[in-house]
Amino acid sequence: KKKWNENEWKNKCRTKIKRSHGVIALLSKNTHKAGGARWEMKCASEERKKIIGMHIKKNDKGSIPPELKGKKVIEWNWENLEKFINTL
Repeated sequence: KKKWNENEWKNKCRTKIKRSHGVIALLSKNTHKAGGARWEMKCASEERKKIIGMHIKKNDKGSIPPELKGKKVIEWNWENLEKFINTL
């Protein structure tokens, strides 16, 4: 597997975020330590996209990354996913 150039990855990621109506940050126990995921959340905020955090495991939640401060964070389920999508 070829390692991605960081600037190239960030440019491609930002382009996709700009085209989106909103961003769902899936949160695991380790997301708060994941530099790439945290950068994506920061980028979404910079691009003024609606963002929500969703815990992927009901009984094994991790710390909420600081990039989601003041944002809604909920548990993942189909109903919550549908509600967020319908707000876009």
